[in-house]
Amino acid sequence: MDLVKPACGEVMKEVLLSLRGPDIPLPENIATDSRKVGKGGVFIAVPGSRADGHDFIPDVEDRVSAVVHSRELERYLPRISYYRVGDPALAAALLFRRKYGAPDERVKLLGVTGTNGKTTTAFLMRRLLGESRCGLLSTVTFCTGKRTLPATHTTPDSETFFRLLGEMAANGLGFCALELSSHALAQHRAAGARFAAAVFTNLTGDHLDYHGDMEHYYQAKKLFFTELLAPGGTAVINTGDPYGARLAGELAGLRRVVTFGSPDAAWKIEDLHGSRSGLAFCLVSGAGSLPVTSNLVGAYNADNLAGAILAVMACGVSREEISLALRRPVSVPGRMQFFTAPSGAGFVVDFAHTDDALANVIAALRPLTAGRLFCVFGAGGNRDKTKRPRMGRAAAAADHLLVTSDNPRSEDPGKIIADIVAGIPAGTVFETVPDRRTAIERACFLAGPKDMVLIAGKGHENYQEIEGVKFPFSDAEELARCFREMERKNEKTCP
Repeated sequence: MDLVKPACGEVMKEVLLSLRGPDIPLPENIATDSRKVGKGGVFIAVPGSRADGHDFIPDVEDRVSAVVHSRELERYLPRISYYRVGDPALAAALLFRRKYGAPDERVKLLGVTGTNGKTTTAFLMRRLLGESRCGLLSTVTFCTGKRTLPATHTTPDSETFFRLLGEMAANGLGFCALELSSHALAQHRAAGARFAAAVFTNLTGDHLDYHGDMEHYYQAKKLFFTELLAPGGTAVINTGDPYGARLAGELAGLRRVVTFGSPDAAWKIEDLHGSRSGLAFCLVSGAGSLPVTSNLVGAYNADNLAGAILAVMACGVSREEISLALRRPVSVPGRMQFFTAPSGAGFVVDFAHTDDALANVIAALRPLTAGRLFCVFGAGGNRDKTKRPRMGRAAAAADHLLVTSDNPRSEDPGKIIADIVAGIPAGTVFETVPDRRTAIERACFLAGPKDMVLIAGKGHENYQEIEGVKFPFSDAEELARCFREMERKNEKTCP
């Protein structure tokens, strides 16, 4: 029996070397799922929030050659090599990175983290780098150069992460723009990868059901810059956000830091003008200015544009290339998607599912609204409950609220709605419509020609999860259905 390795930082290197040696291929079959590990494979027992991989070790002992684990086991079989490590999830990522040939060494990585704006920033970085040479791993979709796949998570599991990067490298892509969620960072899904640029957008209350409090949430985000950003890489940080200002200060002297978004930032956003057709501003530094125009709507998208621009500039993209790329409209599914009803009312579908995101989108739509501003929104079940009343307060900036279901999952939709309503200030005009389809229909009925309706929370999602089952549901498709019904009714009433 091989010795059980001690839990220490160097043990990760020992796992990589001991399983087969530095120049010998790893076993083809490495898995964190006991159902997927084959004969002679390596099983990595990763503790999870719902299941612990250690509990499944007996199920794989008849076929594996090695087990990676973190706690003392009840038995050790002589024909199996056991490797005890401090963090099996970290070991898994390092093993998968090696299995797929360290693709981050062939594909230059540009990542973004933060509470809001990640998807838009990732799409923008890909646009600025050129879709023909840049892959994408986002909340919405995964693009590898020859395949476009629906996303399963904001950041996929470590095996999928490195496998997709390997596919991008094989397809000849030189870059990948991607989102890093706080869950992915805490769970080391991208461990071992080295990023050329890392963008920080902002940090507001979300995912506290997982992280516990804002400090742990912040520390998870910070891992992107301390563990994954290459020594020669660039941290692009929005110091207009308090946590961004803190991060920039803590990284000073450790990484190359480029700041934007605050009066004392290296790059400032000046002469900002916005309308329903887009944004225009100047990105200004001591070295000069860069005029920026975009079809994206909302002042907050100036921050997303600035972060993406500075990240690609750090990777060698010229100002001329940036200006040329922005001439083409950027479309981010489920982010400020505009629709016009037969009545003339404007509708917007957006993924905003935090209080900060709701506040930003409502503020962006207010000057574009000649009449009343409606907001249809809910909150996800089995997720951070603390943000629900805050979402109610933020949404109250609209004129009329329709509080409905988002993805209730296994929670009672009525209880979620009650949590939201508890935060709505007295005097706010609102109604509760638990069924989301009915809420959207109700908004279509209420909105007049000069009104604007924000349908928030689900954005690009094409399902609604209820009692553990995902039912087909798309806000955009529901709107289209309502519009068709409105047109039919108009035709019937015409003389």
